[in-house]
Amino acid sequence: MNLIFLKRISSLLYFTIVMFLLGDVLRKIAIFLDLDFNRYTAIFKTIVLLTYIIFISINLKEYTKLKVTKKFLVFLIILLSVFVLGQITIKSNTSLVTLFTGNLLYLCRYLFWPLTIITFFPLINSGYYNNQHLRFYTIIFFINIIFILWGFFFDFSPFRTYIYGNRFGYMGLYNTSNQGSYYFIFFILYYYYRYFFKSKNSLELVITLIISLFIGTKKVYFFLVLLFIYHFFKFKLYKNLKFYTLLLTIIFFTFIFYSNIKLFLTSKFQIFLDIYNENGLITSIVSYRDQLMVKTFNELILESWRLPNFIFGGPKFHEIRAEFGLLDLYVFFGVLGIYIFFCFFKVFFQFTNYSRFYLFILASVGLTAFFSSGFLSDANQPLIFLLISGYFIVEANQNRKELKES
Repeated sequence: MNLIFLKRISSLLYFTIVMFLLGDVLRKIAIFLDLDFNRYTAIFKTIVLLTYIIFISINLKEYTKLKVTKKFLVFLIILLSVFVLGQITIKSNTSLVTLFTGNLLYLCRYLFWPLTIITFFPLINSGYYNNQHLRFYTIIFFINIIFILWGFFFDFSPFRTYIYGNRFGYMGLYNTSNQGSYYFIFFILYYYYRYFFKSKNSLELVITLIISLFIGTKKVYFFLVLLFIYHFFKFKLYKNLKFYTLLLTIIFFTFIFYSNIKLFLTSKFQIFLDIYNENGLITSIVSYRDQLMVKTFNELILESWRLPNFIFGGPKFHEIRAEFGLLDLYVFFGVLGIYIFFCFFKVFFQFTNYSRFYLFILASVGLTAFFSSGFLSDANQPLIFLLISGYFIVEANQNRKELKES
């Protein structure tokens, strides 16, 4: 692979990280100063998206030299074609132009996935890559932890996860709860792997785990349950006497301080109790997404879809969406879109040399995203996914190199 080309990709990756950070910082400043305009994240992400398109176009010859990125480019063309076909075939009282422009924002968010992967895959899979961008990003991540603690201890509203209302949560400089949630999920997985499988320092893992509880999102708590289940069976805690001793200790103190714990949880998560009392447990857990799912099925699929839409999709995301990750993907791109995104993740799994822990990453994040929104339809998630995946790809490449030399 052309070294000059790889250096350009490396610079573009640093540029992307900085641009996303600047967008988040400027938005927080605008919120703090109560300015009328605060959509700086949208501006900087648009700049990055256009930069990706221009960069790929200029270096198309280099990208097509790699079989895998050539395949990704074909996937990108198919996704665009499927979207257009879905918009053409759907029944709608509005014009095609209005329908298209209404879905354009969400199309751009989804396209960040293939464009990010195409742009940077040659770099992270090259023999010259050593995770320098991930190390740079961990510095930003831990700096933001300081802002999260600042928000928590001083109740600084710009650093809250939910600015409006009394819902608990602090995410620091991050722009959305989805961004904060998945960044912490991926870093927990990263540090968990480094500690339990590579015998690295546990401090980063402990800090990340503790601070993740401050984010205040159900997807983080749901993921932590999945991680505990994995850890329980992976390391056979059911055979460990210390585990049962710790469990009994926790249960004992829970009973002792039950009133205090109940008071604390009620004060921090009262909104979920209100939803539970009014609409039931499921609605409380998924934050009305079950109702949105029924509405999407009745008002979009049954009323507006024709037979081709079940293959190509047919969204009206400016009017209605269920906010369940996989369902939204199906509505937007149909079965072909689901298959293409599956192929993206399958390729990464292959390039990690079928790492079992990486498979757990895909499964746990996928299951978390299934019951929530914002993983596939957000510009931030492809970046952190790429950086963490790059770590496992580099490790797999190093292992293959050592096997050849031995």
